[in-house]
Amino acid sequence: ATGDDNVTKVELFEEMAWKVAQAHAMEDMHELKECIEDAETVGLAEKCLATFMHPMPASVLAEALEVAKMVGPPVCSHSYTGALCSAEPKPEEHAGSCPRGFMCMPDPGQCTACACSCNSPSDKLDDLEKCLTNAASVEAGKFCLSTIFAQLPPDFVEHAIEKANEPEGADEHYSQIVHACGGADENGTETTSACLEAIEYCIRPIQGHPGTFPEDFTKYQPMCECFKSEEVRAHCGEDEEAQETCAAAIEHHFTMHVHHHYCLHNTEVACEFTCQWPLPGFFGDLDKESSKIE
Repeated sequence: ATGDDNVTKVELFEEMAWKVAQAHAMEDMHELKECIEDAETVGLAEKCLATFMHPMPASVLAEALEVAKMVGPPVCSHSYTGALCSAEPKPEEHAGSCPRGFMCMPDPGQCTACACSCNSPSDKLDDLEKCLTNAASVEAGKFCLSTIFAQLPPDFVEHAIEKANEPEGADEHYSQIVHACGGADENGTETTSACLEAIEYCIRPIQGHPGTFPEDFTKYQPMCECFKSEEVRAHCGEDEEAQETCAAAIEHHFTMHVHHHYCLHNTEVACEFTCQWPLPGFFGDLDKESSKIE
């Protein structure tokens, strides 16, 4: 196949993927509106948007975000509440946040400036619905998404896209884990089951009852050690490399599961759960600084 043929195939695949994503968006729009309206925290609103975007191709979301960052938020003389946009309030004068009609930049969780919000949240979603309804091509879909992204804090959107691109549900997690643990043939599924069982027996006494997660930060390191234990890893493959790959995949997916289910408002201790260096905090920050020097 020539280069032009390959481009055409990619474009056709994107268009087909977009048709599926558009259909999901239309089905899920009412749920998104209700979810946003009921969201009591920024973390919950972020999860609403992430769930809505989950069926959308990652490349489409990434391109739409890049366009939104280049274009920036829309310019207007007054916010949707009637406040003058030229008199932008300061977060430090509003308990580290922004008054109604303005949005925290670059993220509500790290509010360093206030930007004027030209449309109300409900108007933004109504406009998105109209746009997506008529988005007959993937390029039109990217336009709709970049338009809504530009009207939201950029870091908030970026975090939501990261969550949207992560697997959702046991079936998606399992298909990726079994691929890392030897594939979907009989040997691969047996290895996956044996590894999952060994890790579960190690983690369960520390984690506690299913559906709960410890708020005691000191329990996180022992849980992480379950993925590195030689005794546990012995069940995860025929050789050391295979064992490490399989256990690491389960660790990665377990971490995402914890963040999805126990980090609801972006304020819980579970949000800090990670088994990957650099860890949050002083030493992790130092490691990040060292990477800048290299």
